[in-house]
Amino acid sequence: MRAAGGELTPAPAREPTGDPDSDADGRPDMTDQTGSWLDVLNLVGLQSVLDGRSLAPDNNLLLPAQPGSAPTDGTLVQPDARPAISGPARVGVVLGPEGTLRGVARVLQQVVGTGRISETDAAGAVLAYAATFLNLPGTTAIMVGLRVPIPVEISSSGWVVSVAGTQALAAACRPEWLDALDVPAAALDVPSSDQVDQAGTDLATRFPDVTARAQQLVSLLLRNPFDASLLALAALPASTPAILAASGPLALRCCDALGNSLGAGASLAPERTGFLAATTGGNAVLRRLWFVLDGLDPDTLTNTDSDSRTQGLAVLASALGLSGGLDPRAARPSVTPAEPPLAPGQGVDRGGRRPAPGNNATSEPVGGWHRLVLGRDLCAGFRETYPGASQYVGPAYVGRTNLNALVTARAHVLNPSGGIGQADRLEIAWKNADNEGSSDGIRLCDFGLVSVGLQQWTSRYELPALLGAWNTEAPDEFDVYLGLYGIAIRQDPKGNWILQHLGPNPGDGLKDLTAATGTDNQLTTFGGVKTSTKVDFTGGGIDWAARFRAPGLFSSSLQNRQLLVAAARFDAVRTYKRKVMTWELAGRTGLHVEDIFTSKLGAALVFDQHINSAGNILPDITAAIKDVQDEHSPTALTADVIRMVVAAYREKRTFNNDPGQTVFKQRDDGIEKGKFSDVPGSFHGWTL
Repeated sequence: MRAAGGELTPAPAREPTGDPDSDADGRPDMTDQTGSWLDVLNLVGLQSVLDGRSLAPDNNLLLPAQPGSAPTDGTLVQPDARPAISGPARVGVVLGPEGTLRGVARVLQQVVGTGRISETDAAGAVLAYAATFLNLPGTTAIMVGLRVPIPVEISSSGWVVSVAGTQALAAACRPEWLDALDVPAAALDVPSSDQVDQAGTDLATRFPDVTARAQQLVSLLLRNPFDASLLALAALPASTPAILAASGPLALRCCDALGNSLGAGASLAPERTGFLAATTGGNAVLRRLWFVLDGLDPDTLTNTDSDSRTQGLAVLASALGLSGGLDPRAARPSVTPAEPPLAPGQGVDRGGRRPAPGNNATSEPVGGWHRLVLGRDLCAGFRETYPGASQYVGPAYVGRTNLNALVTARAHVLNPSGGIGQADRLEIAWKNADNEGSSDGIRLCDFGLVSVGLQQWTSRYELPALLGAWNTEAPDEFDVYLGLYGIAIRQDPKGNWILQHLGPNPGDGLKDLTAATGTDNQLTTFGGVKTSTKVDFTGGGIDWAARFRAPGLFSSSLQNRQLLVAAARFDAVRTYKRKVMTWELAGRTGLHVEDIFTSKLGAALVFDQHINSAGNILPDITAAIKDVQDEHSPTALTADVIRMVVAAYREKRTFNNDPGQTVFKQRDDGIEKGKFSDVPGSFHGWTL
């Protein structure tokens, strides 16, 4: 009841029934679950508000957008924010970074009308309405991406509110709930790739029954599609036909759960999937469901499952906005998913000192630019300027994934035979990350345009080949992190990999991305703006930096592929300009790099220069050999001679655009940190 002074006073607790799995109104009790069903949404209104990035107070997002007409004051059907079995849909508010329930209350006050209810009443009503849903007075559920239903319902003629009902809810608010009003939405965890993979395994262990597992997944997705997305994707792998087929039963049951679970009719599925499709986390999962169902052979299914597949594909195609049912990788869907928007001031350059390479930090840097990817707050990089005729300005971050730990834990994948040659290659590859970056490294501020990963593969040159190999091996993962944003890859008749993107309009097909010229080019697609003196990636390039970083953190398949491609560079080094890369030393002729640089230190030096300035290898090695020949006149290729050549080459290495030897010093420090053996014969990886 409300006291005379206007303070909120507690109301009597509702008595439970004798059934521990239900409440007095007969609805299932979901408070002991980590997630719950949410109500359906008005998809058209939802999409308009997401497209416009409309912010409700306190950085919360009103879903759906409020119609132009004032809501009707009537009677509400749903008694609280818990899952509805049937009846009208409710309006909800999605919490953005640092969003609060007080902000939700201000939304409710605006919708009902500031002249109709006070902010105090609105706050009490929000808390009382959502108390069981949020398990108040606990606040662990208050996190980014959570949708909080409010006492506003949607009818065929518009929105319905209840002034009297809102005031009654306010009177039922308990004092111990008030502390939750100003608790900011907690940031979602940023897990490692191993944690993502393990979560999918743990879910299957916890819910061995596939129907129960599907219901749990959908429950979590509808409660917070951003928080649940990585779990759902790990539970539904589809990298090969066999793996896809194994995910089929769970995908079918997930589609059933979207339409039929908790007694809801199949007619609710379009609105539920519509809500998910409008968020990046939910959209990524719906795309995965679509790919799995589309890839299933209907002749191998029972009649019931075949019907579920047909109905599921139709609902998913409608929710995703697939043009004529086309593959979303081949034609741009009409639905563009969105992240919870950052509040003003959260997306600016936060400054700070750039972390050093090989930092292996366990959390994201506080400084630099930040963006949300699948609802998770990622560092998009620190401001960096690259000098030259055309100055490049944009984000750069070396990344933080612990590559040594990955190589050790995944030896069975990266070096299944346990060969010493591959082990040596991998050691140099991961240690060289101190000169390039980790698997989640990113850079959009030089001639390479977009540089990604532990060898800074650039979109202008080597990145398409890396992404092509990744897409071939794990097309499901590629789709989550790049296909979601309209990026694709193709191979031409000569075997060259070419980046592509979908046109900007619904139904637009794929177009090749040239480097920096023409209508469809990488520079503008990835957020760059070119003037006569500068190429600036500090606008839209920040979003792309975070997107390209995400799979380097979360995708074990891309991390593995990066390490394997990096290790295989030794083949490219050995064959690079092989006809002219020969030397005479100590009376021997026709020597190649593998004949001279037989120590791990020597191999690491050549490997490092090949990444950054391959064209300088021949003259620099030639100069080093000349110095040794002139000073020592060796007559036999002994271990000491090899050591002398390696030492001379280390001092003579040159790098492009490095007149002050800044790059040389930085990279030599990285080599020193690697503590590579200088013993000739210690490297076994020139050939496997």
